[in-house]
Amino acid sequence: MGTFKDGVIIPDAPLLCENGTRLYIGHLQKEEEDYPYWFRDPVHGFIRVSAKEKKIIDHPYFQRLRRIKQLGMTHYVYHGAEHNRFGHSLGVMELATRAIDLLWEKHASLLQWMPFERRYIRQLVRLAALLHDLGHPPFSHVAESLLPEKNQLPGGKPNEAKTAKHEDYTRAILLHSELKPTFRTLG
Repeated sequence: MGTFKDGVIIPDAPLLCENGTRLYIGHLQKEEEDYPYWFRDPVHGFIRVSAKEKKIIDHPYFQRLRRIKQLGMTHYVYHGAEHNRFGHSLGVMELATRAIDLLWEKHASLLQWMPFERRYIRQLVRLAALLHDLGHPPFSHVAESLLPEKNQLPGGKPNEAKTAKHEDYTRAILLHSELKPTFRTLG
């Protein structure tokens, strides 16, 4: 029998449902050192994440995406429209990873990336995909018109009087919040 510790299921534990969603988290065998954690996704199967990526996923700013619906208020009309930004962000990271890996596989001779460059670029693509929706407000795009002006966000420029979008909030969170030190620890 396995144990559940710090949000991770140790290998011999059965999969447990997280907060009523269809995502499951587990721990892979030691031979998968680069991506020792995984999430069970109903669309993409197992999505593997590194220990560094898990630090970001475990952060409250990322965990809040579990409560933000991907389709705004559509779930009030279509009861099956329950997908959230958390699952979406993990899925986008998985698809971006597949795309960069396929690009490398098909065009390695053109790209001529050194192994460290390939790992670095792959990690950048994964992080960009994982974090692209971090700044979404509740009810997703539906509530964007209620956001304040860009100049009111941390790091906003005084002459930016346009209404902020979720991308602006994402940038503010990444550059001016408690999440920023997490990136410094990633190495």
